[in-house]
Amino acid sequence: MTRRVSVAAWLALATCALPRHALADDGIPALLQFAEQYQQRSDTTPDAARKTPPAASPHKAKTTASVKPAPPAAVTLRPRRSLLERDEQLARQRLELQVLRQENAALRAAAHETPAPAALPDLTPLQQWLAGLRRVWRGTPDSRRAAELVKQAQQQVALAEQKRRKQEQRFAKERDTWRQQQQTQAQWSITPEQLQDENNRLSYAAGSALGRDIQTMLTERQSWGVPVDRRSLLAGVLDNLTGRERLPQQELNALMAKADETAGAARERIVNAQQQRDRAYVAQFSKRPGVQRSPTGFWYRVDYAGDRALPQDAVIDVVVKEKLTDGTVIQDMDLNGKVLSLPLSGFPPLFREAIGQLRDHGSITMVVPPALAYGETGYPPKVPPNATMVYELRIDNSRVRAPQSAADD
Repeated sequence: MTRRVSVAAWLALATCALPRHALADDGIPALLQFAEQYQQRSDTTPDAARKTPPAASPHKAKTTASVKPAPPAAVTLRPRRSLLERDEQLARQRLELQVLRQENAALRAAAHETPAPAALPDLTPLQQWLAGLRRVWRGTPDSRRAAELVKQAQQQVALAEQKRRKQEQRFAKERDTWRQQQQTQAQWSITPEQLQDENNRLSYAAGSALGRDIQTMLTERQSWGVPVDRRSLLAGVLDNLTGRERLPQQELNALMAKADETAGAARERIVNAQQQRDRAYVAQFSKRPGVQRSPTGFWYRVDYAGDRALPQDAVIDVVVKEKLTDGTVIQDMDLNGKVLSLPLSGFPPLFREAIGQLRDHGSITMVVPPALAYGETGYPPKVPPNATMVYELRIDNSRVRAPQSAADD
């Protein structure tokens, strides 16, 4: 009875432990399949059990009552327990295998499934932070404009400071020069009391004339395109007068020769250019209608002969416009509001001959060669050497001189 209960319990446990789909795959009910396996295992008994003599048939038991066979339960109890333990172990292993198969199937299904895309994080705060960082780095338009204005102001301040330093240096240099000039002037100055002396007055007049000559020479050379520094020129004059020349005499001689050569070459260029213009102008003027040549050698044209004859010994008021052949005006008496009043005998021969061609209120244009005008020297700085002059003369009025009174006689 005990054996039957154990077998039934084992069969129930094995039936629950076996996987359903495995049994279905075999095509045999679980109970029948396990019974078949159990039957196979039960037939394999140990050798000792096989040597046990088989039990007598019921018929023989009836005839031979004295022979008693050994009970089979006592012989086969331990092998059956061992089989039960092995079957239980096999059932557990099958159960573990089924669990592993299910886990493997679940893993394969999970591997074939497409995972849902993970939601991206919200980058808006990061983008806002980066934009703010860029604004701070680059600055706002107002801040950039302010920075640019500050930079420009700093540059202007630097330039102003540099200019101020240069001005201070130039001022210091000019101040030193002024002090030297003051010292020189104090040495060479003359007081009003000293000018009361006749000898001092004559000497002062000679020095003034020399100064005018120097000024004329300076202006003339500048008109020729020769650069002359006024301060250095005056310094050379004073050093020569004081006997403290700052260059060796041999070098001074070479420099003076070079200066004269440079001035002569410049003068020659000016004279040649002026003569070419003059010749072209005279050739053109001489071909104009009404142009004549006077006995003294100048060309003239009477623009307006006048309205009435000039009285004898009359005082004639004339207005003259003087200019070069290139149109440069030297003097314009009409523009300056000036009138020259002289008797006919008081005018230079050139103008006296021209006035003789006119009557009162008449006008004449004259083209005068250099020999009848300013000659080779010209009239620096306005009139260059060997310049042909153009004069427009007009008689403004004429009047008879009043007779001298007896008191004047």
